[in-house]
Amino acid sequence: DRLLAASPLSAFPGTGGLMGEEVVLLPPQVVGAGEGKIVINVIMPEGYKYNNSAPFTAIWPDNPVAQIAPDSREVRIVHPEGPVEVSATFVEGQGDVPLDLTIYWCEGVNETLCFVDRAKLVLPLTVLPQNDAHIATFDRELVPPTVQNTLG
Repeated sequence: DRLLAASPLSAFPGTGGLMGEEVVLLPPQVVGAGEGKIVINVIMPEGYKYNNSAPFTAIWPDNPVAQIAPDSREVRIVHPEGPVEVSATFVEGQGDVPLDLTIYWCEGVNETLCFVDRAKLVLPLTVLPQNDAHIATFDRELVPPTVQNTLG
């Protein structure tokens, strides 16, 4: 009984992915080589929440600079609590780290209006031999789309 609406159009016209998802180039980050974490930080607007019936999904392909164990490259969580963290090994070098992210979210009170946010986040990452930072962060801010009443 929930109405699903598409997520807002990309802030970067013409950057849609193969599956119609928004492609977002994140600001570059620098981390040190060795063990670390990748964090997905979803900024949910006030009055909204994760859909309790559908999983938050994060998928990373194999990557030479941010190596994630094969069994951790696909994360599915219904209603995650706080930022999602995955262990990674950072290898000296530079590269783009892509993340395919799908978030199902709804109005917080009556949950009659729900949305699907599909995005490919691309993080330009530089891994240095020595650096105090060992966390790479993917930020995704959700913005409710404008819904028009078509019942006239």
